[in-house]
Amino acid sequence: MVEKTLPQGVEIHPTAIVCREATLEGCVSIGAGTVVHPFAIIRATNGPIIIGENNIIEDRSLIENILEEGDKVMEIGNQNIIEVGASEFS
Repeated sequence: MVEKTLPQGVEIHPTAIVCREATLEGCVSIGAGTVVHPFAIIRATNGPIIIGENNIIEDRSLIENILEEGDKVMEIGNQNIIEVGASEFS
């Protein structure tokens, strides 16, 4: 297993799997059992992103908190599938 230093503000549950080719930026929390595939981008531009348990975030998908009204939290619950190339914004 290859580990890399996490960017500041990123928290990954020990049972989550995040491919090293994925991009996590800003205040991002990844819950238990969640899988983040290669080249997925999770970007907390204007507020934190909390991703729950047992989600699948597929290749080249984009999750970004771009809401400009202060530090609003973007939450993705449990047991979701974000499919290849999908975009989710708050």
